[in-house]
Amino acid sequence: CNPETITPQKARVLIEGGVTRVSLGAQSFRAHLLDVLERRARPEQIAEAVAILRAAGVQSLNLDLIFGVPGQREDDLRADLADLLALEPDHVSAYELEAKPGTRFTHRHGPELERQAEAMEAYYEEVVSVLRAAGYRWYETANFCRPGHECRHNLGYWLGHDYLGIGVGAVSTLGLERRRNRPSLRGYLEAVEAGRRPPAELEHLTPAERGM
Repeated sequence: CNPETITPQKARVLIEGGVTRVSLGAQSFRAHLLDVLERRARPEQIAEAVAILRAAGVQSLNLDLIFGVPGQREDDLRADLADLLALEPDHVSAYELEAKPGTRFTHRHGPELERQAEAMEAYYEEVVSVLRAAGYRWYETANFCRPGHECRHNLGYWLGHDYLGIGVGAVSTLGLERRRNRPSLRGYLEAVEAGRRPPAELEHLTPAERGM
């Protein structure tokens, strides 16, 4: 969920529908970095969303954090980690920013992205050090958790489990078939409205590729 979309009403619907885990795309707690990322949420909305979800009874709460954002400094990252830990999430996903070549974002921030690339290793080490010192288990490349709050979805990729992806551009792997919905919103909606399966690319896997 995006933090600015969380309301008490939505939180109740999630809990009543059986949701036990919510992942909030915090990304950063620094307003100027959220602006660079073109995120709508403000830092105070992240904390408000956490409070609403906790009050509704969410059992496991994840916060996403991004580092290597254009304009980010070491003290920004340290402050982000401190603000994140103050909210006491059960799980943290910390990702380095990936900017695709040729995109508007890359054209706008090219030189700064190159500078950030040189700092990524140090940023990553800082993230790992701070979160482990705070009692989080580093159980997967970009994922940290309190004991018992490992994300089964993340583990499923590594363990070769089946998974179902729903939505535009989503990927599913079921048995020996991997299906990737095409990233066209119009095509997806037209198919759904017509009662058809969304357009997708189908890949046939071997038992060895699935670890069978």
